[in-house]
Amino acid sequence: IASYFMPSLIGNCLTRLVARLFKAPGAAVAHAGMNYLYVQVWRMLLTGTAKPLQKWDPPKVPILYLYGLNKPLFFHSQRWLQFVSSQPEATGGKVVAYPGGHWFFTGRQATNVNEEIIKFFAHL
Repeated sequence: IASYFMPSLIGNCLTRLVARLFKAPGAAVAHAGMNYLYVQVWRMLLTGTAKPLQKWDPPKVPILYLYGLNKPLFFHSQRWLQFVSSQPEATGGKVVAYPGGHWFFTGRQATNVNEEIIKFFAHL
């Protein structure tokens, strides 16, 4: 996160180093600007400006939710998975979990993920 605020030469190098440590594909082209989302999340958490959702309006569009099973932290809840799974597949409600971590859509799962996305869009 600190690399976001550093001069670009240093920030980009630090971001690429961390990306390599986490075995992120494309680490060689990572840049400090990619840390923006993390900066904002931590800013809201530390300043107390992050507020829980008071009212949740479910999306009214087809949803294909793909995720990797082998991660220490998930950014979704069981409620979300149940919501997406409960939508009729004909109108676009589908959840698919893949073996792999954050970058499950690359490497060994790339073909499967691409086929799933193509199949999803073909039904719309």
